[in-house]
Amino acid sequence: MIYHGENLDDYECGSPQYFLLNFTCSPPQDEWQFRIENESILAQDLFYMHREFDATSGGNDSRLKVAFKFVGLTPGTTLLKSTYSEIKEESSQEEMKWDHWLRVIVLGD
Repeated sequence: MIYHGENLDDYECGSPQYFLLNFTCSPPQDEWQFRIENESILAQDLFYMHREFDATSGGNDSRLKVAFKFVGLTPGTTLLKSTYSEIKEESSQEEMKWDHWLRVIVLGD
């Protein structure tokens, strides 16, 4: 399942099941960063990231499409936050301004 990052509210997935979050951004000046409140329910697949040029961006505006993979691990509910900003130390992530919030509900069998 693929969802586009536009301040999504809720998303339900099974366990184990994965989904992709897609975003569009300017060529890398910053990085997409994610925070999962309960990593026993949901995890990011750190080995998967897809990046391609957006052929629909016009003129001199070169944009990238990026996708990140997340996997539902066990039934429960957790919050997935994301932002496109400069890399910060782990300790200062609490102060970070998160742009996108997604409540992920992982369903059991």
